[in-house]
Amino acid sequence: KMNPERKFPVSAGNLRFAANPRLDFGITDSDAVGSATLEIYNEGESDADLFTLLKLPDYITVNQQKISPKTASSITFSFDAKKFKKTGLSENRINVSGAKNKVAINYMVIVRENFGHLTDAQKADKGILNVDVRSLYLPKSVNSVTLKISNTGKSKLNIKNIQSFNPGFSFSKTKFTLNPDETEEITVTYSLNKVDEKNIKPYIYITSDDPSNSVAEVFTYAEV
Repeated sequence: KMNPERKFPVSAGNLRFAANPRLDFGITDSDAVGSATLEIYNEGESDADLFTLLKLPDYITVNQQKISPKTASSITFSFDAKKFKKTGLSENRINVSGAKNKVAINYMVIVRENFGHLTDAQKADKGILNVDVRSLYLPKSVNSVTLKISNTGKSKLNIKNIQSFNPGFSFSKTKFTLNPDETEEITVTYSLNKVDEKNIKPYIYITSDDPSNSVAEVFTYAEV
């Protein structure tokens, strides 16, 4: 028999969640809808109304309104990037009402610009993003490494941001323009204590106006 307190240790009124409740909407195009699921348990004696209990922004919806008493339901959350109106990395929280302590569902998303309005010829004429590595080793002996970002296309390439969900990273430069055949060396400074502590997504994300690679991912790893 399931033990709700063990499986869902986080309590907010009659709702219970797994430890560190989190929604990961992944990479979602700017005109699309991303989704993520979260299991929620209602330990009350009556239906739990999610429309009332979850403080949802207008760009996030749930696929069902109520959870029956003493029942766990897998709830699908939908993220409407068109209503969100921003690109790049974002993380925030959905507050849960009815809790004596502040309980929230954290969520993260990467909104990728959609270039569907461009013709194939226009896309071919754009800058092309090239990163020198797909994975980046973080040695313990130092606290910074170098990342090389190049434009191998025919036109200027705009680097819109270099970001990470991990607070252990900082970057020497995050927004700049590259001419064709130009390369920029970015110093990535890191704190392994913070990188290990968060342990959510060990990636660096580079967003640009390259239609074929508007969000480039660089996996990071350290000595064990």
